Amino acid sequence: MVSATQFALGFVTAWVVLGAAAVWFWPPPNNLDAFEAPIPAHAGFGSRRPLPGALRGPGVARLATTVDTTTAPLPTTKASRVIELTLTDPRVLGARIRIRLTPDISGPISAEYMEAIAALGNPLATASLHRAEPQNLVQGRVDDRRVAQIDARGPCPPGIDEKKVKSSYCDCGCNGPIMRRGMVAWAGGNGHGPDFFIFTGPDGQGDAWIHDHTVWGVLADEESFATMDKIYELPTVRSGPATLLADDSGRQATVPFNMSLAA
Repeated sequence: MVSATQFALGFVTAWVVLGAAAVWFWPPPNNLDAFEAPIPAHAGFGSRRPLPGALRGPGVARLATTVDTTTAPLPTTKASRVIELTLTDPRVLGARIRIRLTPDISGPISAEYMEAIAALGNPLATASLHRAEPQNLVQGRVDDRRVAQIDARGPCPPGIDEKKVKSSYCDCGCNGPIMRRGMVAWAGGNGHGPDFFIFTGPDGQGDAWIHDHTVWGVLADEESFATMDKIYELPTVRSGPATLLADDSGRQATVPFNMSLAA
C-alpha cells in the first residue's frame, strides 16, 4: 500500500517532469526584436552582428546569438562598389569623380559609411570641395545627418610595427598605407569625416605622411583624374599655408557636388 508521503513525492516528481518537457518542446513566442536589432550601415571591425536570417521564426529565440566579426574576413562584395561625386559648380558642371571603395585597405567601417550616404542620395547636409593644392590634393567635406557618425581609423598595414610609427604631424598612430596617387582618405589622421582629401601627387610625395591616414577609396578611372585637373585650374586664394578654392572674383568659395552610387 502506498503511503501518503510516497504519493506526494510521486505527484511532485510527475509535475517536475511534465514542466521540463513543456519548457523544452513548447516554442517560445515569435518575437525576435531583441535579437534582430538593425545593423548600422557602418558596422564592421569590432562590431557584433546578429546571425543572418536563418535564425528566424518560432522556436529559435533561445538560440539566437551574435557573431564577433573582429577577425572575420573583409566583405569581398564591397570592394567593387563605386561612389560618384558629380560637381554642380557651373564652371565644372557635370564633371564626375568616381571613387572605388577599399574596405580591404581601411576596414569596412569607413567604406560602408560612404556607401550608405551615397545610397541615400541628395540632398546631403554637406557635400563640397574647398581646397586645391595644385597637382597634389583636393580636400572636401561630406556629411549626412541621416547616417550615424563613425570614428574608426584604419588598420596598420601588415608587416608594419605600429609602435615604431611616428606620425608626421598628429598623434594618430598607424592607420593605413603610405599615400599613393589616386588614394582618398579622411583628413587630419582621423577615423571619421566630414573632411576628406584626394591625393594626386606622384608616388613619393605622400611619403612624409607615412601611415597617418585612413584610406577608404581610390580614384576609379581616368575621367576622375581629368576632373581633378579641371579643379586645379579653378581660381584659388591663399589662406595661411592652404590654397583654397575661389570664385571668379577671387573670393573664397566652395565647389558643391551631388553624391550617388555609380551604376
